[in-house]
Amino acid sequence: MPLHHGKFVKLLRKFATRTCLGAGVIAAMGVAGWLEANPVYGQTFDSGVINIPIPDNDPAGISTIITAPAGTGLISDVDVLLNINHTFVGDLIFRITSPNGTSVNMLNLLSGGGDGEDLIGSYLFDDESLNTVPTSLGIVNPPIPPGDYQSEELLSAFDGEIADGDWTLFISDNAGADLGTLNFWQLILTASPTGGEIFGTAAQANVQNTNLQYRMLRDQVSTAFRDSQGGNGFAFTYPLEPGQEQTPMQLSRFNNEDLIVRGQCCTDSTYGMNGWVAGYGLGGQLEPKGGSGSLNYSAAGGQFGLHQYRGCDTMTGLFGGYNHQDVRVSTNNSSSDIDSGVLGGFIRHGCDQYLLLAGSLGYDDYETIRGTAAGDTEGIQGSLFLEGGRTRRLGRVDVTPNAALQYVGLYQNSFTETGIGATNVSGIGTHSLRSLIGVDVDTRQRQTDFGLVSFEASGHWMHEYLDTNSSVTTGVGGTNFISNGLDFGREWAIIGTGLRLQRSAQLSFFADYDLQINSRQEFHTASGGMLYQF
Repeated sequence: MPLHHGKFVKLLRKFATRTCLGAGVIAAMGVAGWLEANPVYGQTFDSGVINIPIPDNDPAGISTIITAPAGTGLISDVDVLLNINHTFVGDLIFRITSPNGTSVNMLNLLSGGGDGEDLIGSYLFDDESLNTVPTSLGIVNPPIPPGDYQSEELLSAFDGEIADGDWTLFISDNAGADLGTLNFWQLILTASPTGGEIFGTAAQANVQNTNLQYRMLRDQVSTAFRDSQGGNGFAFTYPLEPGQEQTPMQLSRFNNEDLIVRGQCCTDSTYGMNGWVAGYGLGGQLEPKGGSGSLNYSAAGGQFGLHQYRGCDTMTGLFGGYNHQDVRVSTNNSSSDIDSGVLGGFIRHGCDQYLLLAGSLGYDDYETIRGTAAGDTEGIQGSLFLEGGRTRRLGRVDVTPNAALQYVGLYQNSFTETGIGATNVSGIGTHSLRSLIGVDVDTRQRQTDFGLVSFEASGHWMHEYLDTNSSVTTGVGGTNFISNGLDFGREWAIIGTGLRLQRSAQLSFFADYDLQINSRQEFHTASGGMLYQF
């Protein structure tokens, strides 16, 4: 059975602790920290050589402090190593106290009737050890073997606390006639900088989802507009009515095909309300970088649209949708479930040369799990999308170079988690401004037994001008931390393909696939739905 990466690091750290002293131990700890692939890491803080005598028969004992620096984070494991000499272990009390004031007795043989064995060397107190400090070895005053031993009280009492600050080791000799010295000690912490990556990561994931919503919108609007201009190949007939300012009829043919009759203008008199519905699923991942965690991401949802033609070359409409996103970050077993609803409007003007402007407002609900802590908050979002392009007909293919700008602003309300290691999380504001430049290629429709079929492909380059990650302030007990969400990168390639099947002048079906990729992330999207003209 393969050894889990985190456990391998801990075993390496313990091996170093048990086989090295002083600088050698510290060097081994540095290697262990470097091997970690995310911010949950083992850090060793060393007192240096102090050689403090332990006064005989003095309950006041000695105290010595090691300070964990700001940003050490939330504790998930504590071990303590003592290098000590003493001639009677039964006299001793070892106690460690955290910056939060929690105290744990690692050794208190007064309560257990300890024996007179010597302590000589390094002793690691570790909850995962299988060894207990012996109360009798059966020989007069043999030394207790250096090594790892269970703490009398569990060091897991510190789990979930903030590690930053002064850790105090207390040792006392509580009977006469024996002496000893504390040579040095080490505090070994496995901690994460609050595990706050998930909060900012959820915001960036939501930006990705809004980006997808606009990509679906522009595809459906483009298809509907193209069909309305006669690109579907159906022959439409309209009665001529007295008093009409325009005769909505014209003769048309494509590539020397037979002449057909189609509508010249998409006025209110020729078309009523039209619409589409679509569903989609998205999955992807983000690889670790520079000590950050990895991301697994999935989403599913739907989009609807209603539109109407305003003259020959203008379309207006509404769109909206609901989606659920599942964001999972490797750090501290963190995850966020996001439920979002959006509603917006759009206008497209122009035929072969066009502009599309759209905007939306949305509501978001975030449920976050971070180790043993959980939280729930709400948020809002607003966005704008502007695209321009020009279509060129090359044989039976339409080629449309285009460029777009997209702005997304998200805000998450502040909240307080519940559970062990709970933090106060500040409000989060995330802003994204992206440009897209690329080309769409659409084939003209071909007649099949199932209806008219067309294919499409696209390629775009997307650039982020603002936030590539989102920062959040978290706090515990008056101590605040800045945590950054995962960095999604600044440049992406987006490649898409699709299939359209038009069953009649009113009804068509579509299926699309998109790949969004850069050096760190890979998102796959599959979508499908129907478009209907009433």
